[in-house]
Amino acid sequence: MYKISFSVLVLSSFLFIDFTYSHGENLPGPNGGTIRMLGTFHTELVRVKDDTFNIYLLDINFKNPTVSNSNVEVFLVGEKLDKKIICKSVKAKKLFECDISNVKEIGKIKEIKVTATRDRVKYSNEAIYHLPLK
Repeated sequence: MYKISFSVLVLSSFLFIDFTYSHGENLPGPNGGTIRMLGTFHTELVRVKDDTFNIYLLDINFKNPTVSNSNVEVFLVGEKLDKKIICKSVKAKKLFECDISNVKEIGKIKEIKVTATRDRVKYSNEAIYHLPLK
């Protein structure tokens, strides 16, 4: 009885892990960043420097980044920190560039939350990136 329960527990944990990463969130994105899924599209966060990161809005197949008819809202969250930042679209590179050099509490950031509209499609889900990025 004990061995059967243990086997079921181990098997179900592997299935849970597989389901959790079934959207490719365990793999690097096409630009070398961290992937999160927002409904029918993905966001990819790429750390450029300590105070700069880029966000790509990718289709369901991790391709075709776009900034047309799109926007992102980014919140930096941490201990005594909840700050919205503005990211500018860079049409030539098809990305959003986020500069946080004016944030004095950079060392206190625990996660980056992103909401996005991609080509007029908006989801209320948040893409949450826990720091440090993996």
